[in-house]
Amino acid sequence: MLGEWFDDSWIDYRIWHWPIKFSFVPLIAFLIILIWVCGDFSNDNMNIALGFYFKERTAVVDMIRKGEILPDRNGVAELPMQYKKLSADGNIYVDESAGLLTVFYLTSTKNDKVIGYIYSGDNKTPSLSTNLGVGFNFKKIKDHWFYVKGNHAKTH
Repeated sequence: MLGEWFDDSWIDYRIWHWPIKFSFVPLIAFLIILIWVCGDFSNDNMNIALGFYFKERTAVVDMIRKGEILPDRNGVAELPMQYKKLSADGNIYVDESAGLLTVFYLTSTKNDKVIGYIYSGDNKTPSLSTNLGVGFNFKKIKDHWFYVKGNHAKTH
């Protein structure tokens, strides 16, 4: 009698003919949104690799040196249309004090953090405390080029 109740044929039916009552699409979408909202995508190496655009940034530095891009009296210069992707706000911040050219590309201001790239004419770690805020961390990625990340942005 128990054999009738525990016949294993119902197991085969359940496995192969299981009606899909639950779709995994909403679960996957929820997980993606959760990771996007709560995740910290501040991995410096990932940000450096994904956003550097070395040739384009170097071309902009050359344009500044040639006088094709001129900053205003505050040191802010609007990028030409084809280079707008290099900066989050379409601008660059230029400092030519002491005869040295320093160019800051602001790429993100997410979560009260300032993230960007800096060209330093003298190949030394730049000092941004007077222009943009405090608490900056610099990582040299090439000669004259630095990745910068910090807090307390006070852009022009």
